[in-house]
Amino acid sequence: MTSPIPDVPVLRPPRLPRVTTAATATGLAVVAVRRPAVPMAELRLRLPAPSRTAAERATTALLARTLLAGTGAADDLAIARAVQEIGGSLTVGASRDDIVVSGRALARHLPRLAAIVADVLRGAAYPTDRVRNRRERLRSELVIRRANPDTIAADAVGRRLYGRHPYGLGSVDPDRVARIGRGALVARHEAAVHPAGGSLVVVGALRPAAAVAAVAEALAGWDGTGTQLELPPPPVVRPGPVVVVDRPGAVQSNLRFASAGPRRAAPDYAAATLATVALGGYFSSRLVANLREDKGYTYSPRAAIRHLAAGSQIVVGAEVATEVTAAAFHEAHYELGRMITGPPDGAELDSARRYRIGMLTTSLQTQGGLASQLSSLLAGGLDLAWLRRHLRDLATAAPGDAAAAARRWLAPERLATVMVGDAARIVPQLEGLAEVEVVTATRRT
Repeated sequence: MTSPIPDVPVLRPPRLPRVTTAATATGLAVVAVRRPAVPMAELRLRLPAPSRTAAERATTALLARTLLAGTGAADDLAIARAVQEIGGSLTVGASRDDIVVSGRALARHLPRLAAIVADVLRGAAYPTDRVRNRRERLRSELVIRRANPDTIAADAVGRRLYGRHPYGLGSVDPDRVARIGRGALVARHEAAVHPAGGSLVVVGALRPAAAVAAVAEALAGWDGTGTQLELPPPPVVRPGPVVVVDRPGAVQSNLRFASAGPRRAAPDYAAATLATVALGGYFSSRLVANLREDKGYTYSPRAAIRHLAAGSQIVVGAEVATEVTAAAFHEAHYELGRMITGPPDGAELDSARRYRIGMLTTSLQTQGGLASQLSSLLAGGLDLAWLRRHLRDLATAAPGDAAAAARRWLAPERLATVMVGDAARIVPQLEGLAEVEVVTATRRT
């Protein structure tokens, strides 16, 4: 006799921790959270550094690779050794909007980790030999990355949505990276690596007040003359024709449907999130059921809301064999339209709700996950109070809310379409389905 399948337990949003906050005289926001599961501490320092030009974008990318290359007091090996001695790690990353220093160490050594970070922020020397080596390595990686169809598609979506706005610059140009010297890195450091407008999050087995005091003390001598930069709002998206980025001989097509998306502070953000999950945000979504399970056109169709400092976007994507490009385009449009004419009902919405709340809950369970979530929220002018409201909104959103959000954000007529693939084989398939404009990766033809 088989055992009965147990009932699905009641969905319970996670309990969020208490947060201790402070602001330094230099304009850096410091946030500490006690999470004593393991005797470690996580650190996230996020500095706003939007790139207004392709040269700034390339320089910021190389700065992230060379910030830990040495100071006046220690070379890169000494920095790495000091971090290892406290059971930790230290990395630097850069995006279109900011520079993020991520570190971890045994909790009792948080003051030493903060001191190492402070020494790098104040005294990064950008040694010429280290810059040369890391520049060549980054350039090689970028050449490979730029040949990837997914990168080509992302760049094409950026150009299509943002035009001449800085978000339309695309991925980092390896040829620009090759021309960057130490002087450009020092100048970018002076302009962007300063505390004003930045945030520092520490999470771990620590006493929050003591952690805030230790971090503030370590960073007391770090200031800067740079100014806070903000990018202008992105332009209004006008769908226009289907843009086909030609890759002669490609055996598959990369399909993207994209437009502006809801900001996290928008009243309908939770409802829009659930509608997007139901469309293509998890394995039980409509796009997976149609394009993968029923038609077999693609392995992983998807839909997501992505956030940048100056604006958010909705992107729906799939990779399909070249010969079924038009058929997949038609089915994706069908599912987008069906979100309007047949929006998620109670059962479908509950499934999307459980997935979204479950993923959020999981992301907050580790020290590193909580630190990264908090850092991201602070960058958007939000905090844990917003996260509490968002979890409540996810739990209470009704089918009518999701339907209204789908009409506003997922209507096919508001999405721009980009395809990357063999134009000679794609364009004839689209005849009678859509107006088409063929472009290369760098210019229109």
